[in-house]
Amino acid sequence: MKQSLLRKMITGYVIVILIPTLSVGWIFYQQMYRNIKNSYAMNQQEVAAQVAANVDVKLAQVQSLYFLLQFNRELIEFLSGDIRSEKEQLNRFIRHIRPLLSYAALGNSIVNSITVYKEDESLLSFRPEIISLKESERDIRAALQANDNLPLDRGKWYYQIDSSSEISWYYYRKLYDNNFSGKVGLIEVQLKGPSILEPFEGIKPGTGGGLYLVDSSGKAVYEQSRNSPHEDIIRGEIAVLSGKEGGYRFFRSEGRGMLATKVPLREFELSAIIITPVENAYGLKSGYRYGMLGIVFLLLLILSFAYYLFSLSVSRRILKLARHMRITPLRIPALYDGKIYTDEIGLLAASFNSMIGRIHELVQSVANAEIKQKEAAFLALQAQIQPHFIFNTLETIRSRAEANGDADIEDMSCTLGQLIRYSISPNRSDATLADEIRNVENYLKIQRIRFGPRLSYNLPDFADVPSVPCPKYILQPLVENSIRHGISNRRRPGIVTVAIQQDEDSYWVRITDNGAGILPDRLNKLRRMLDSGMMEADFNSSGHGIGLLNVHQRIQSYYGFSSGILLESGGDNGAVCMIRICKGGMPS
Repeated sequence: MKQSLLRKMITGYVIVILIPTLSVGWIFYQQMYRNIKNSYAMNQQEVAAQVAANVDVKLAQVQSLYFLLQFNRELIEFLSGDIRSEKEQLNRFIRHIRPLLSYAALGNSIVNSITVYKEDESLLSFRPEIISLKESERDIRAALQANDNLPLDRGKWYYQIDSSSEISWYYYRKLYDNNFSGKVGLIEVQLKGPSILEPFEGIKPGTGGGLYLVDSSGKAVYEQSRNSPHEDIIRGEIAVLSGKEGGYRFFRSEGRGMLATKVPLREFELSAIIITPVENAYGLKSGYRYGMLGIVFLLLLILSFAYYLFSLSVSRRILKLARHMRITPLRIPALYDGKIYTDEIGLLAASFNSMIGRIHELVQSVANAEIKQKEAAFLALQAQIQPHFIFNTLETIRSRAEANGDADIEDMSCTLGQLIRYSISPNRSDATLADEIRNVENYLKIQRIRFGPRLSYNLPDFADVPSVPCPKYILQPLVENSIRHGISNRRRPGIVTVAIQQDEDSYWVRITDNGAGILPDRLNKLRRMLDSGMMEADFNSSGHGIGLLNVHQRIQSYYGFSSGILLESGGDNGAVCMIRICKGGMPS
């Protein structure tokens, strides 16, 4: 499916940035949420444990009241029956025992009352401080039985729940005579009802939570719930948590997260389980928590919009360049005129401008080539007419010279006609070495008429010249150089020799003269020019060496780069120009 660049960038943003960011953000939020919950749960556990420790301290203070009573001589003597007179018993109770019991009860803020159960039924009873077991309004037989099995240094804590679901707390411990040889009574310390549970209120369970007391069997014996609509779920979680020594557990009730924290109340063989809504873990309401998520999403949208603007700033330049680059069959785009920066898009625009410039150059070259082709066709048409006129004129000159008995003019006009006919022959663009030797002979004949006895030449026998194909005009320019730059610069008679040799892999055409030779500096420049294929600066300005380089390149183009021209100089003895024609590069 084709998509625009902008859509691709948006799709890439959604796939590469948006979805991973939201996923990682959600995972991070969940992890942070779990960490906060666990941190809160451990904090609740520590607070609950501290509250339980404070309760234990208060219970220890209550237990210490036993020693105040056990080691009071007036009370122990009264309970032991040492005072038999009722008057004395009354006096002892009013003056010593009642103030003692009142002091013990009022000295501890959580103590509601202290009752002493006497063993000796003959002693007077003083309600509610000293009574017999039979006079008790509650059934304390279980407490008595439990205390009978306890050692001397231990007491027993009990709880009792009345018909109105209020819980009461009691501490029982046996009193002994001064010698600890026999039991003389039993003390009962009743605590104020909410005194044990009040410290747990500082944990602030909140609406839907509560405080539960669970016995060793996992049964909830007491509860302070806060309007929880799903007691069955909570009781199920309490049953699961009750099997553990302590700790906490998260669960959900009516779509709300809840935390159950357990601490033991060992003196009562109970466990306190505090149920707290998880929203209290932050001291925040869920709406504010969702507000925090909204801020995160708003920030993400702002960053997304910033990314969109950044992407658009890049895509706008690309789209502008793409619209400019559209090429129709009838139009080639002009150079890109937008601002070109130094980044990758700028490099693309600069490359596009370079390409368009090159295309315009090629189009102009093609147009120029078409114009030149038309001009060449016109010149070719002219060339079909002009040779006939030239040949007819030369033939007329030769006939007049023959009629006038001028043999030199006759030979020159005949030779020039053959030379021109070889040059402008339209039938083929290549020849053979024999054709080239014959053309050189015609050229030397004309030059000999010009120079007279100062010029002579030696050419190979046509029968000995191998039938080797070659481009036209590769020998005549070299022979012309021998005459122009060598022999013409000396007064002595000059001679040009053309020889053809061959070995296993090459044909060698050797052109020698006895002219002025080639200066060493000029010879090095000529050799560098032939090796590099580039004109030297001074040659380019003077026009010298163009014909030599042209012949060298034509030979290499025809036979391959192993073939070409080699130059040697003998100083005043002239120069040698050799053409190497590799047999392996010859056309078939």
